[in-house]
Amino acid sequence: MNEIRHIVFDLGNVLLRWEPENPYIRLIPDPVARKRFLADICNGDWLIQTDRGMDWPEAEIALIARHPDDEEMIRAFRRNWHEMAPGLVAGTPEILESRAGTIEKNAALSCPMLTVIACASFSFAVPG
Repeated sequence: MNEIRHIVFDLGNVLLRWEPENPYIRLIPDPVARKRFLADICNGDWLIQTDRGMDWPEAEIALIARHPDDEEMIRAFRRNWHEMAPGLVAGTPEILESRAGTIEKNAALSCPMLTVIACASFSFAVPG
């Protein structure tokens, strides 16, 4: 039998729920306009730029250059990103806790977390 040496957890939609629509329910009340904005402007294609290391100001400037009429809502994404992770995914923290004893007993076992949260944003999320 193979020995388990690493247990890896992702943060987004594994430990933490990821719901980018949350602040925009308040900011763009019209559901059709909100869906269009999140599908066509502040979408996964844009976010992947920050996942790859582009800093937020640079990502915002590039997107605003393509969508100047949506500047306020583009900038609202970063200002309100903490609302997009409203809590834990049910059941996953218990799985992590159930493995914690195994990890503590076995120094060779690691349990890293993966995230693509931008460093500048992550620092706001981690209590310090």
